Amino acid sequence: MKPRASPAFTLSSHARRRIDSRGISLRSVDAAIRWGRASWSHGDRLFFLDRRSVHHARREGVRVDEHEGTVVILTTDGTVRTVFRNRSLKRVWR
Repeated sequence: MKPRASPAFTLSSHARRRIDSRGISLRSVDAAIRWGRASWSHGDRLFFLDRRSVHHARREGVRVDEHEGTVVILTTDGTVRTVFRNRSLKRVWR
């Protein structure tokens, strides 16, 4: 699995507040977009950096272990809608 090119993204005011309040770094956001599993959710792109994604990144020589569990919801125009951490895939894919 090759990393996706990190798109130029902007943060919504909501995402910026969530990043600050939850202590999530922009590096975590970038790692989730580059290496995370991708899906569509309610018309937005959802990126989830799970254990399997971390393993694939490690095989490519990239360490993203500390970002595991980061979830990024990205709108079609490249705006990060929100960011949170969740290590349970069951709750993310709803």
